Amino acid sequence: MAKLIDKNGWVSRFETPGELSGFTCPCYTPEGFASSVGVTVELSFQERMESVKAGSLAAIAFGGVYGLALVGNHYVGLTPWPDSGLLSLGLNLGSSLLSGFLFGVTYRYIIRRDDNSHLRDGAVLAFALVRSGGLIELQPGHSEMVGAIALLMLESLVGFAAARSSLDLAMGRQWLKPFGD
Repeated sequence: MAKLIDKNGWVSRFETPGELSGFTCPCYTPEGFASSVGVTVELSFQERMESVKAGSLAAIAFGGVYGLALVGNHYVGLTPWPDSGLLSLGLNLGSSLLSGFLFGVTYRYIIRRDDNSHLRDGAVLAFALVRSGGLIELQPGHSEMVGAIALLMLESLVGFAAARSSLDLAMGRQWLKPFGD
């Protein structure tokens, strides 16, 4: 197996016996070749720590929005407190923190150094639809209530948008590095 890297750090050829000879790889990362050409990429400890920072920041942002939405919905009368008490509330909060963490890690890998707003918006929308779809499925009786479904989607959308904004702000101020820097 041979790899040839040009002066800009881009892979110009990747060769293995009997396959991929002369293949041009547009999928180079600073750590090595992308897995799309059959080579695993080892992430450095620093890259992993940046991912943990991104996930933690997004979890805090998403969890804050979820908490505000939960309290606001209760006082406005849109949704009651969870019936099962503290256990249900703890599981809901834990689920929102985990969703935010996973979004932060994934968002960092999705955007890298790209300034494509459609890519950034698409990540937020994809996570919001998946999370709200799962919540709708888990809560019996909400499938008939269009308002409750819209509320769940709006909560997820605002939460992931807040997480995205906090990550963009942190990357803009260089508190957090995009993947590959």
